[in-house]
Amino acid sequence: MWFWTSPKPSAPAPVDDNIYEIGEYAEHEFSDASKLTALQEEQERLEATIRRKADAHEAALKKHQAELSFQSRQLRQKEEKLAALEDDIAQKVEKLEKSRVDNCSSLDEKIQELRSKINDANAAFAETTEELASIKSQIASAQTREKEREANERRREEEASRELKGKTSDLSRLETQLREAEANSKRLQTQMDALRSELNTRVGEAGIAQQQIAEQIAVNERMLEDALASAKRLREERRVEAENCERAQNLVCEMESGLKDLKKELEEAEANLEKQRRQDKEARKAAKTELTQIKTELMEAQSTHAALCAKLSSVNREREAGRKKRLQELEGLQANVKGAEMRCATAGANAAALRERVKAAEEANAAALQEMEDLRARNEELMSELAKAEATAAAAKLEPPSPTAEADKIMANNPCCIPVRCERAEGCSLPLLAKKRFAVPRTMQLQNFAEHIRVKLGLSRDDQLNVFVHSTACVPDSKVLFDIFEECRARDGFLDLRYSN
Repeated sequence: MWFWTSPKPSAPAPVDDNIYEIGEYAEHEFSDASKLTALQEEQERLEATIRRKADAHEAALKKHQAELSFQSRQLRQKEEKLAALEDDIAQKVEKLEKSRVDNCSSLDEKIQELRSKINDANAAFAETTEELASIKSQIASAQTREKEREANERRREEEASRELKGKTSDLSRLETQLREAEANSKRLQTQMDALRSELNTRVGEAGIAQQQIAEQIAVNERMLEDALASAKRLREERRVEAENCERAQNLVCEMESGLKDLKKELEEAEANLEKQRRQDKEARKAAKTELTQIKTELMEAQSTHAALCAKLSSVNREREAGRKKRLQELEGLQANVKGAEMRCATAGANAAALRERVKAAEEANAAALQEMEDLRARNEELMSELAKAEATAAAAKLEPPSPTAEADKIMANNPCCIPVRCERAEGCSLPLLAKKRFAVPRTMQLQNFAEHIRVKLGLSRDDQLNVFVHSTACVPDSKVLFDIFEECRARDGFLDLRYSN
């Protein structure tokens, strides 16, 4: 034990800085008393721990009960809110269902009206399509008639060309006859050859175009006239050949008659062609008027069809918008229902967690109760040992000393000092002190006491050393030890300190 005090004549010499060593004293006088004191201290410590744990357990139990009651109230409030929310959701669902039924009925009526209108429009469109089909058939029949007319014109032109070819063949036959006539007369032969060549050229030109044929006919007439004049001159010049000239004249007359007939036929064909062209023009004009009327009717039908389609699309858009709006409302209700379900699930999870916490608290309560029972059993054992010690002390006629006898003795011998017990903390690597008990001046600070411990341990200034009170967490180093002693002294009257690095 180490002791601080002012020097006295009977006190031992100080070791350093008013710190005095004193040995263990009165151990032979207080052996039984120390045992009894230790038993009493242990009993009191056990009772204090039991009371502390019982109080802590009761406080924890009350806290858990308060939390459980608060959470149960919250759970009931949440359940009430959930029930109110479910009622509200049910009412909203009923309202939405009624509105949906009403909207569906109104939409069905509108759809029926639109369907009737669409059916009417389809019927009108079908009628217009039928009219268009009939008009198309009329146009096709007119086109076929026009094609037939063109085919008839082509046939007539082919017939006319064939007739012209026949006439040319007749002309060739007449030319052969003229050749025979020319064979009779040399002079006439040259003229007839020229005439034949001219006739051949005019006949070829007549096959190309009708006007050219008319011109060729005129040229042939003039050539025939020239031929007649030449024939007359030949008759006048040569009476011998009168018969041949008459034959030639007869042939020329026949050719003239044939040419006249050809001219008449060509004129008739031209008249027929002109008449047919006028009829075709009139038919084309009538077909064009019919086509314009059909086009106007078709445009009107298309405009009515487009108006009906636009109206139908607008109705479909309105219906789609209403359906989307109802779907959004239903989705919002579903989201609310899901949120309510999630809140119910969280409330259930909270209730389950509360149940688990209550169960854990009950288990902790049971463990604390078991520990209290163990402590009570230990207390009973200590009480029995204390009774045995008291019995032995009574038998030895010794009074049990007070637990603070040693501290009281130190303070009685040294009124200006307080008893201090300083021990090495657990897990510390510093060496042990030779003496653990000290008598320290009341005015000394904790940091000064720490410096004396550093000297006793033989540590340098660079070595770390912390001195602290065993029963509290933190005490300032500048605090006076007497104040710490008044606040934190143990049941045996000592101030318990610990040192560590």
